[in-house]
Amino acid sequence: MSDFDEITSCHTPPSRQGAYQSYYKCAVAEAQGHGAVAYVVETEELLSATNTSNIDSAEQEIQEGEIFLDDKRPFSGDIEPVSRIRVRQVRYYDTDEPKRFDDGQDVGMPEKRVYGADIPGLANQVTDWARSNQEEVIQNMPKEDGKINLDKFMIFGGSYEDTANAEGRALLMRQLLGAEQSVSGKMKQNTDTEDTLDADLIGDVVRSYEGECENIQNEWNDHMAQTYVDYEVGEDGADGAYIKPYAAFIAKWPLDEWKRLPSNAEEVVWNSVDEINERYGTIFVPSKDDTPTIRRVREEIHLTIQVNFEHPEIAGESYFSFPEQFNDACQKIDSVIDDKRDTWEEILTEYFKKNGQMEGGEFMNLAIAIEDSILTSYEWDIETDGEYDQSYECTARYSHYYDPEDLGLGMEVLMQILDSRDFKIELRKQLLDAPRKEQNTQYYLQMNATTVEHAGEAKYTAIFSINADEPDIMTGLFVELVEGEMDDEDNLNVVFNRVLAQFVNSRQPSHMQTNESIVKSWKGFLSG
Repeated sequence: MSDFDEITSCHTPPSRQGAYQSYYKCAVAEAQGHGAVAYVVETEELLSATNTSNIDSAEQEIQEGEIFLDDKRPFSGDIEPVSRIRVRQVRYYDTDEPKRFDDGQDVGMPEKRVYGADIPGLANQVTDWARSNQEEVIQNMPKEDGKINLDKFMIFGGSYEDTANAEGRALLMRQLLGAEQSVSGKMKQNTDTEDTLDADLIGDVVRSYEGECENIQNEWNDHMAQTYVDYEVGEDGADGAYIKPYAAFIAKWPLDEWKRLPSNAEEVVWNSVDEINERYGTIFVPSKDDTPTIRRVREEIHLTIQVNFEHPEIAGESYFSFPEQFNDACQKIDSVIDDKRDTWEEILTEYFKKNGQMEGGEFMNLAIAIEDSILTSYEWDIETDGEYDQSYECTARYSHYYDPEDLGLGMEVLMQILDSRDFKIELRKQLLDAPRKEQNTQYYLQMNATTVEHAGEAKYTAIFSINADEPDIMTGLFVELVEGEMDDEDNLNVVFNRVLAQFVNSRQPSHMQTNESIVKSWKGFLSG
């Protein structure tokens, strides 16, 4: 009845993948001697399959055996129908309650609905055929007050009706009889054949769904990078089946990016998924309904969060009736979730950094503090290269001015000293000496420098920097530099002058000789 690639419905057998089989048992009941099906086939295909030249000859060749193509069974025919209409089996009786249901008069009553290609006038044509071939049967139908008495009629076969219930049966009977004939009463339904079907004839819908969903699951899990899908199939209580889908995204980080692995009982893990949902709606299941899980997998940290199928961009529902719905949802998950894995990981990384779980969180807070003018310095010019979470590098600048006349040095000689690599290394060491002791760390901040002539003086600018890839202890060192002991003009002058004096006194190159009076002039710096 619906066992073809182009004609499928709720009657389609479980053997044909991609079809819903909730009412396949109805088709089996119909096949037990109840009702018929009117098919439309291509004329050329019919003549070719029967090796005949006209319809009458072809009709003689199709009275026995299987004529329709069926790729699920061997020894089938070659014809594939394009449309069909169901013809229901109805019986009428002499009494309201017959002693035997099979004693009545059979009537073929066409349905209204067409499956497959919607051919104009097909339903009317089948009904006209049924009326003209059952004139005597129609003439002898039981009447009451000139109306066909449907109380003495019963419909057999499968329980599913396209034109359903007593009102629908009356509509179909009026369609068969013609507009001039009225009806009264209510036609009953007999489902004994369907109710007593052998389970082997019906087929296992749950098992069929399991097979289809397993194929769908494997296909998408092989395709997606950091998202996986799963499912559960169960009986729906109405001889059909339901599918409960599941999907989860797994965020991944190298182990060395984490300071510590929080336990699954900590709120910092629970609230991580809510950080995404605040920006994108409940694209993932909120933490109050499903707690994310975090664990170490070899040299990586994995955070698993469940996808919310009820989100309109995924499926809009959490249960499916058809495997195709599961497949459609998997396709959405691939594009909406898995293809955006970098976005989810970026949000989660920012969140865990801010909460002190990952390295770089202190830098992020530093950048925010600079941008919001929470962190200030008297002597250092501090700035960040981007707003808030967009920042990658923060810098602190301080400029010191050397007067060559006061130092007894020529400008060229002074500039050579200040531009030397050794001078920069020693200056960085002494500027960071107090901050490193305060932070109890062996780290050094990166320092660059520029030297320019300015109004007869040598302007030396020290530029300390820190970026988001460096350990959090470096951020503490940076803050201590710009807010601690080195945020004082007198202390800075002492360090800058002392380093220059030490350099001239102990590391002066041979071609930069000074006389004794110049050396004596550095004594004050050296003792500073």
